Amino acid sequence: MADETIEKVRKIVARTVGGEYKDKPIPEDMRLIGNVLDSMAVNNLIVALEESFGIVFEDEDLSAEAFETVSSLADLIKKKV
Repeated sequence: MADETIEKVRKIVARTVGGEYKDKPIPEDMRLIGNVLDSMAVNNLIVALEESFGIVFEDEDLSAEAFETVSSLADLIKKKV
């Protein structure tokens, strides 16, 4: 499940933020904030992740650390699922 979660998150991030990573994999340890995520992209990503995984993020879930990398996002989602 862990690897599946990372791959699913990676695809959702790429689909949501697009840009140069739309057609190539985002490294799971690459910093997302400042590289591919800005404030609007974060909002779109939250909605996409909630819909895809059937979860709801609480305010306390939405920290900069949680959205730092694909891996940290996958860890948060595994806790929520």
